[in-house]
Amino acid sequence: MILTIETPIKMRIDFENHQELQAVKEALTYKNTSIQYQIKITKESAIKYGKAWAANKLAELEQKLYETLLFVDNEGYYTRPGLLKYLQKRFNCSVKNNIVYPEFKLLPWHTVPEYEPHNAQLNALKRLLSDFHSHIEFATGTGKTFIIELLIKNTGLPTVVSTPSTSIARQIYEECQALFGNSKVGLFGDTKRELGKHILIAVGKSLAMVNTPKEIEEFKKYQVLISDESHTLPAEQFEKFCHGLLAHCPYRWFVSGTQERSDGTDLKLLSIIGPQVYAYPIQKAIEDGVLAKLSFLIFNIKSHSFFESNNIVRLNQEHIYKNEKIAQIISEISQQAVAENMPVLILIDEHIQEEILSKYMKIDYVYARSGANNSKICKDFNDGKIMCVVGNSAVSTGTNFKPVRITINWQAGKSAVKVKQGPIGRSTRIDKRTGKTECKVIDFRIKNVPILRRHSDERISIYKEIGEVIYADLD
Repeated sequence: MILTIETPIKMRIDFENHQELQAVKEALTYKNTSIQYQIKITKESAIKYGKAWAANKLAELEQKLYETLLFVDNEGYYTRPGLLKYLQKRFNCSVKNNIVYPEFKLLPWHTVPEYEPHNAQLNALKRLLSDFHSHIEFATGTGKTFIIELLIKNTGLPTVVSTPSTSIARQIYEECQALFGNSKVGLFGDTKRELGKHILIAVGKSLAMVNTPKEIEEFKKYQVLISDESHTLPAEQFEKFCHGLLAHCPYRWFVSGTQERSDGTDLKLLSIIGPQVYAYPIQKAIEDGVLAKLSFLIFNIKSHSFFESNNIVRLNQEHIYKNEKIAQIISEISQQAVAENMPVLILIDEHIQEEILSKYMKIDYVYARSGANNSKICKDFNDGKIMCVVGNSAVSTGTNFKPVRITINWQAGKSAVKVKQGPIGRSTRIDKRTGKTECKVIDFRIKNVPILRRHSDERISIYKEIGEVIYADLD
């Protein structure tokens, strides 16, 4: 088998025989578990919407259940270069690379950073610079942004940095302006479209929406694509700008706290981000003193609702989000923590939780959500002007709440990505201003609803890998 990398997004495959073709096709086919879940829900909804509707919907979904990353055009079969090492591990391959890589041009600092990179950052940088299409997993809080900035400096080439949210884009934009100078750094998204700057910090959603010929042409000047928290973007959106607008970029690097997805499209993600060249897990970072030590307190609690359903969303709403006992516990813990000068972060999923919580909270708090000035909220929290923040998904990823000493997770589900990025990722940062080196994460286990109990246990299994877990039984 011969693999020829023709462009940054296309790798031609020449097969020796039909058996080899079939084996590769099997290796590049995966089941989309989000479609699988939709099939399950459709079957359960047949009585409500009718058998004819369900049959048509199921036929449509089942065609999408299995997806392949082996494509064909007039010249033959091809796949994505990100799968090069994946195929090399499974098949006997020879490789040709026809991509022309521009030479690096060291970019000077406008302002020299106040800190030196730690060993893990230096090792990650070295590995990325030795593989021009690759990714790293770097635990939240260990300095992913500085690695991005070091990549920008060491390549010196026109660079686009994609981010999953406006708040993260703003943070990196401001840091890069300080390090490289205002004239070199632009922002794309959040009402700004500063195209033409040497370094462009962009919101992923805004990149996916570019469609004017003028803007498309301006993006062709960029030679480096760096993506922050790549796994968190919707798959179609992420693929659209990586393999569309920025398909021409020869240098492609992806950094994240965890390169996992919860929809079964991990192989598709790998095809975009390339092989992992370095990992720095949270356990090692805590051991090295780079992250704060975490401990966990789990409240075993009953739900007093008699609601039953096969719909997990409705179960979460009735037994977790509307559970006023949980709200009371959160209020009591928050009041005690703030009285002891311990900043508190409360993570929720839905607005109804904040409405219920507001009835019980006896201390002042700020609600961070979509539409709020979350950058200012985070800064005020870090400066000690705010002692308690309630936040939903708008701040569950990529927001640096440094001094938090108590993180309360009132979020549901079993997603490892959500847990690592949310209650764990928001808790691990060391804070020099307050001297914080430890944080306690509090979660809730609904013990009389089996499926919700299992979801809690999934989260707890992740907690146990990181620190001590203690249980408190209520009711």
